[in-house]
Formats: sequence, structure tokens, C-alpha cells
Amino acid sequence: MLRNIYDLPSFLGIVPDGLGNLRSLRVISIANSHIINITDQLGFLRNLVELYLDNCNITNLPDLSGISSLYYASFTNNQLSKVNGLTGVHSMNLDSNLFTEVPTVKNSGNLQSLSMNNNPIKNMLSITWYTSLQYLYLANTNISSIPHTIDKLQNLEYLDMKNNKLFFLPTNLLNLPKLTTLNVQNNLFSSSDKQTFQSRFNQSNPNVTLYI
Repeated sequence: MLRNIYDLPSFLGIVPDGLGNLRSLRVISIANSHIINITDQLGFLRNLVELYLDNCNITNLPDLSGISSLYYASFTNNQLSKVNGLTGVHSMNLDSNLFTEVPTVKNSGNLQSLSMNNNPIKNMLSITWYTSLQYLYLANTNISSIPHTIDKLQNLEYLDMKNNKLFFLPTNLLNLPKLTTLNVQNNLFSSSDKQTFQSRFNQSNPNVTLYI
């Protein structure tokens, strides 16, 4: 009987091709390792639901478009600058990598939670493709502006953009009906701007907890 969980808490070397033969796998967890190469066979695991490749010094991922059932993907603390072929994932953690922009995935309407803290992101324009997004974490990046199209994220509930280079908040943020928490602490707002933003939210969105 094939295992449903493939767990390697510490590993050095190559993720073997034989992994692709374990078609019943639902969870793969490889952490705190130095992975030289990940087999392309990983994309053949059509029943995989959760994939954890954290703190593994990974620079590239294989094409993952064949994993249509993937619900949660975590690739934290690596050296990634792009993801290849992710399809329909619901939650993705890309903290502490080398992304300079928000990546795109196929069937982006399925993504509900995205975390990209501690990446050298310069712009977040593509974030508005993720119309089902509920939780967005973009703290400690190089982002200096929020796109005016942010109000396309009508399902957004939580937005964390602390410790960035923001100096202005678009009024379109007031058009997010489900937003409950907005954290923009430690940015470049002037004292008067902070008062203005707080006043606008108090008037238009009194249920939003604003950290500024």
C-alpha cells in the first residue's frame, strides 16, 4: 500500500525520480534541507493536496501544472523568484524568497490566502487577478504603492503591508466590503496623512481595524 505522506525533516541531495511513482501521495513535507535538484516527476502526483518545501535552499521548481488537486503550497525560506505551473491552489506561502513581483497561477480565482512577507517585491499589480483572495500578507518588502485596482479584491478580509515604503493609501481601499483588518504600520506616511486615512476609515468603514 502506498504511503499518503512523504516526510523528510532533514535531507541533503536530490529528490529522486521514484517519488513520481507514489501516485497516492496526498502530502509531501521536506524541510530544513539542502536540495540540489527536484525531480520533474513531482508534477505527476495528481492526488497531492499539500506540498511543503520549506528552508531547502531551492532556486527552481519543476512544472507543477499536473497537480490539479493541490490545495496548500508552502515554499518558505528558499531562493525562488518564480513558481511554475501551479494550478488552482487555494493557499500559498512564499515568505522569505527572492520574488520581485507577485507571481501568477492558473485558475487564480481559487487562491484565498497568499503570504509573501520578506521578499524584494517592487510591485503588486498582478495581485488583482486573485479575485477570491481573503488573506494577503506583504510585509517587509520593497513595495511603495498599492494599485488603485485593489478594490477588485472584493473578498479581501485581511491585508498586512507593514514595514514597507508606502507613502499613500488609495481611496479604493474604502471599497473593500469584507475588509476587517488593515496593517500598514512602519511605512512612510506623514503624521497628517495618518490622521486623514484614519478619519476616512472611521467614516466609511468603521468596522475596519486600521494599524497605521
